[in-house]
Amino acid sequence: DGAEAFFPGGENYDNQTLWQGERYMTPTDTGSLVIYYNKDLFDKQGVAYPQAGWKWEEFQQMIQDLSHEENGTKYYGWGQAQGWAGGYGRNTAFMRRNGHVEWDRITEPTQAYWDHPDIASALQYLIYDAIANDWSPGPEVIEGGGVGLDTGRVAMYLEGPWVMPRLRGELATTEEGINFEVIEAPTGDADNNFTFGHVHGHVITASSEYKDQAWDLVKYILSDEGQTIIANGGRMCGTPDNIQNIWGDIAGSTYGFSNTAAFADTMRNSSISVIFGEGTELGAYSGGPITTLWDKLLGQTETAEEALKVAQPEIQALVDQYWAERSQ
Repeated sequence: DGAEAFFPGGENYDNQTLWQGERYMTPTDTGSLVIYYNKDLFDKQGVAYPQAGWKWEEFQQMIQDLSHEENGTKYYGWGQAQGWAGGYGRNTAFMRRNGHVEWDRITEPTQAYWDHPDIASALQYLIYDAIANDWSPGPEVIEGGGVGLDTGRVAMYLEGPWVMPRLRGELATTEEGINFEVIEAPTGDADNNFTFGHVHGHVITASSEYKDQAWDLVKYILSDEGQTIIANGGRMCGTPDNIQNIWGDIAGSTYGFSNTAAFADTMRNSSISVIFGEGTELGAYSGGPITTLWDKLLGQTETAEEALKVAQPEIQALVDQYWAERSQ
C-alpha cells in the first residue's frame, strides 16, 4: 500500500530501520549533524566562509584562524558541541574522513579497528590539541557557562537542528541572536560524508491487538500532511526530500539561514557510528572504554595515540563478549 515510498533507502536509513534483515521501524523524523558557523566571527577575523566541498585541512586552519582573545575574552574557533564535550558519535565524520572505519561493519560488528592513524590524528587535533591551544573550550570552561556558539563566543560546532531555537528567535540565548549559517562537514581523502544522521521512528509490536489501526496512524504521520505537522512542531522530516521540500522552508524562514539542503544531503549521504543489540556497554555516543578514551583526551591525561592503544583491546574484548553471550 505504498509503504516502500516511506523508506528512502541508502546505507544510513537501512542501518537504522532494519534489524537482522527485517524492516522494523519507520523514519518519522530525523536529525542530521552539520557544521554551524557564526558569520560575524568569520567576518571579524577576515576568514572566508566555508564552501561546499571543503576539506579537513581547510577546517583545521579555520579553527586556528578564528580563535582569538579580545579585551580579555576568549573566542574559540571550534566547540565540540553546544554546551557539552561532544562524544564518539560527534566525531565519526572526522575519524572516517579518509575512508577507514573503526568497525568491520556498522551493525553488530565483530571486529574493532580503533588504533589507526586517521582516528588518532582526528581526535588529537579536535579534542586534545584544540583544548590545549585554546582553539576549543575544555570541560571546565563549558561547565562555567557563557561559552558556546549561542553566546557568540564559538565560531563553529557540529550540531543537529534542535539547537536552532537557542541561536535565533524568542528562545535564543542572546537578545540579538546569532547570525549563523550551516554547511555539511568537511571531508578528507574519501570525499564522502560520514556524519552521524539520526533516524527516529515508530515500531508496531508483534503483540499489538491494533496493528491495522496503528499502521493507518503511521501512514498518516509519514504523509505530507503528517510530515508538515512534524516540521511545524520543531522536528526535522523523515526523508531527505521532505526535509528539503517541507521542513526547509519552515526552518529557514524561522531561523534565518539559507542552506537547508545541508541537512537533507547529510541525511542522504551520512552514516551512523555503530549499532549493537542489548547487553553491551558500547553505544553510538559512548560507553565503557570509549567513554574512558574521551575522558583522557578531554582531561589532557593521554594523547590520542596513547589512549587508543589502550582502548583498542578493551573495545575488542567487549565486542567478543557481546558475541560470546549470543552463542550460549
